[in-house]
Amino acid sequence: MTQPSQPPPPPHDEPPSLWTAAEPSRRYSSLGDGNGDGGVERTLDVAVIGGGIVGLSAALMLQDAGLDVAVIEARRVGRQVTGRSTAKVTSQHALKYASLRSTYGAEAARLYATANQSAVVAIRERAARLNADVHFEAQPAYTYATERASLDDVRQEVEAAREAGLPARFESHLDIPYEHVGAVAFDEQAQFDPYAYLEALAARVAERGAIFEDTVAADVDHGDPCRVTTHSGHTLLARHVIVATHLPFLDRGLYFARTKPRTHAVLAARVDGPRLDGMYIAADAPTRSFRSFEDERGRWLVFLGDSFTPGSRDTAALFDDLEAEARERFPITEVRYRWTNEDFDSVDGLPLVGPALPGRDRVLVATGFSAWGITNGHVAAEILVSSILGRPNPIGELFSTTRFTPLASARTTAGEVVETAKSLADRYLPGGILDLDAIEPGTASVGELNGERAAVSRDEDGTLHAVSAICTHLGCVVGWNAEMRTWDCPCHGSSFSREGDVLHGPAVHNLSHIDLDR
Repeated sequence: MTQPSQPPPPPHDEPPSLWTAAEPSRRYSSLGDGNGDGGVERTLDVAVIGGGIVGLSAALMLQDAGLDVAVIEARRVGRQVTGRSTAKVTSQHALKYASLRSTYGAEAARLYATANQSAVVAIRERAARLNADVHFEAQPAYTYATERASLDDVRQEVEAAREAGLPARFESHLDIPYEHVGAVAFDEQAQFDPYAYLEALAARVAERGAIFEDTVAADVDHGDPCRVTTHSGHTLLARHVIVATHLPFLDRGLYFARTKPRTHAVLAARVDGPRLDGMYIAADAPTRSFRSFEDERGRWLVFLGDSFTPGSRDTAALFDDLEAEARERFPITEVRYRWTNEDFDSVDGLPLVGPALPGRDRVLVATGFSAWGITNGHVAAEILVSSILGRPNPIGELFSTTRFTPLASARTTAGEVVETAKSLADRYLPGGILDLDAIEPGTASVGELNGERAAVSRDEDGTLHAVSAICTHLGCVVGWNAEMRTWDCPCHGSSFSREGDVLHGPAVHNLSHIDLDR
């Protein structure tokens, strides 16, 4: 068993999203006091690792079934991936259903459609029962084509979605500031504040169980019971473990090789003008996704740009261009929030939900939501709960972690191998000697320092921070995300603070510090 080697990282001061700008209404204690005594804190039916929509939804469903559940979260519940999403509660996942029908057949498309549309209804009903102000609001969803070449794709999507049982129709004209030739329209969709929803879920879970924040899971041992060990040396024993960390931090099952990370740039701006009704995403490249949101602070535009590989882009310049486009097309008075969010695409386009390893069903995982993690996250929670309770789930086989689709897998995996190999090669190629004086406040650089590959940033106060540039997961070279002030791994999506602390897996160990006084 891997022994814990580091304490939990301190909170990372990253720019908030529109949703996480609110202070947590409640804080949860960490598991143990960090003294590394290795004591068993408690024995449970289920230990859930990860306080996002999958983990908290599953925890509450399991409690409803009478099970004893605890949730551990490395940072703060709800403030990571789910809290940085665009928060569309929709079964419309761009041009999804024609592709599903073509690749897997009409029945698979129907199963996917039924599960995700049911999730829209279930989230609405759960939000009402929680009696929390999550700004849940019914809205139609649109995927619009900007080029004539995409019009046939849109019409085929309408046909496939209707065949799958969804409330789909063709719309010839939309009141949006983009040229378009037609759109897939889904009625009976919705939007909400994802962080407020997860805070309400967490409060309900905490009434009947335990939530531990600032508690980093170091390892999970299969067994009866399973053993979850934290970086502080404390342990949870549970008959089942759910690893709901967006991408499993356990390398068992090789989920880092079965998914591809991508990052989106998102901004939220105050607007002065007519409300934008509906939620929109472009069917053509470059991707643009936008919707309105209203709360006590006023009316907002949520605007998302094209995806890119983590650690591969000048995010400051990217956001400047995205903001300029948004200002050109919408009546923006102030851009208040800019953030990035990360997603993982599975090799065949379907989520991976189920046992971490074939034949060993006590440790379960969920990943690969392909940027549609709100409804797919709820569906994943239902599958995980069904597995633990021994109940059948109609979509469980379609999302199974043990499925194999050789053609799709081979194409995507080959691309990932090339990209990973390139980043690994960068580790050994001669790099330029870092000129520390040339690193301006708010900027960063990667290069040779004291004989090793270093990632050096200078904060706004002028202080330099130097850490190893080698990701502790599999050794790729990290890149700087200027907007979030993080070091991001292009291979498998791990993210670290400028001080080297792990913020997002699959890495579980911090980047080592480099002494600038040598």
